[in-house]
Amino acid sequence: MGKGNIICYYRNIDDTKWLAPDRAAGLRSGGALMKNGSEGKKPLDAAPDNMKKGTVCFRLLGTFGYEQGDKAQSVVIKGNKLRSFLQYLIVNHAGCITYDELIEQFWPDGKSDNPGSALRYSASKARESLSKLFPGYKNLLVTVSHGFVWSTDVEIVLDSEQFEAVYMHAKRLKDDARADALLNAADMYHGDFLPGNDDSWAQPLRVYYRTLYLDACKETLPLLEEKERWPDIVRLCETAYRVDFSVEEFTLCLMEAYIAQGHPQKAIDHYEMFRAALMLEYELEPSASVTQIYARAMSAKNGSEGQGDLLSLVAAHPEEEKAYKCSFGTFQNIVALELRHLKRTKQESSIVKVKIARSQALSTDVSRLERVLLEGLRTGDTVSRFDQSSYIVLLPGAGSEQAQNVIERLKTKFTRLYSHSRALISYQVCPLTAESEEGTGNTL
Repeated sequence: MGKGNIICYYRNIDDTKWLAPDRAAGLRSGGALMKNGSEGKKPLDAAPDNMKKGTVCFRLLGTFGYEQGDKAQSVVIKGNKLRSFLQYLIVNHAGCITYDELIEQFWPDGKSDNPGSALRYSASKARESLSKLFPGYKNLLVTVSHGFVWSTDVEIVLDSEQFEAVYMHAKRLKDDARADALLNAADMYHGDFLPGNDDSWAQPLRVYYRTLYLDACKETLPLLEEKERWPDIVRLCETAYRVDFSVEEFTLCLMEAYIAQGHPQKAIDHYEMFRAALMLEYELEPSASVTQIYARAMSAKNGSEGQGDLLSLVAAHPEEEKAYKCSFGTFQNIVALELRHLKRTKQESSIVKVKIARSQALSTDVSRLERVLLEGLRTGDTVSRFDQSSYIVLLPGAGSEQAQNVIERLKTKFTRLYSHSRALISYQVCPLTAESEEGTGNTL
């Protein structure tokens, strides 16, 4: 290696070793990390000792700084435009940055009387800054016929690219290895991309890297929860919450982890902080899921629950005495439970499909039918929307004849309440017995 070379290394998956840039390219493409870029040879675990002194890495996440060997410090440049100019050169290190591109970005029409002169001045200041950052290394930024390129003796490494590469690699792994790699990727995100740079070119990249980080956290949490890795969940969620508090998953998982670790007060404190932030920013209350975990935390803090407290945690209390309306997926689950019950009791229930077969105002008559069903059936009966014009009803303990009588009564009620409607109601009764589970029952 020549005396003036700057060789940069990427951190490996465990974030304790550095990988040369060509090895990191292999990581991005999913290839094995091998010496000389070839497969089947011994992996490159770390840079040789005589190379480590020339190592440099620009840090763009959460700060603007650099590392060279064991040094890590911030880059201080006076003037927002000059600082953004150098940052732009660093971020676009992979190719030639043309004069036209730079002028269009930093001195568009009307922004400068002499954009060419402004460009030469900024390039001179950028070289001056690089010389101060890396004394002993000359001509890192090379002028070519149509722009600037970084010296071919220099390998520029950005922590933002490290983070992206490790995350993309982690997504291809499985099981525990995937969880650990995703967690490591999340740990590599130290904050917003180039904070303080509000130029138009930096903002999309800031959103991009933040989105990658949030996605990494969301993908990691289910894997950690499955293994009950509560300390890792707490650490990840506490950090992710500071990045974007509005992502409810972070609050849910963090409160769950606090309770699982025996710290219900921490869950309560976090809930109150989340609720205040949500109200201040969006004028919204926390969702039912968050509130339910808060109730569990309060119960755990106060000791053992009484029968009423336990019931309030697990049971939803209907506001009105009417049939239970639910989604079709929930309806299917309720029917499955009813079949188990019938298998034990050998009794009979019924499923009824009720339809507006003809109507001059379908949406209005369908809404009327729903009201008649919910108010006219028992509180233990279940109603779900089946399609655009019909509902499906579960009548526990009602045989086919009883079900038919129930629906005829509801048809009469519909006609009495909405005598001006010309809707025609039809229905189909399907008996539900223990044998229905075997597929011998009628189909709707």
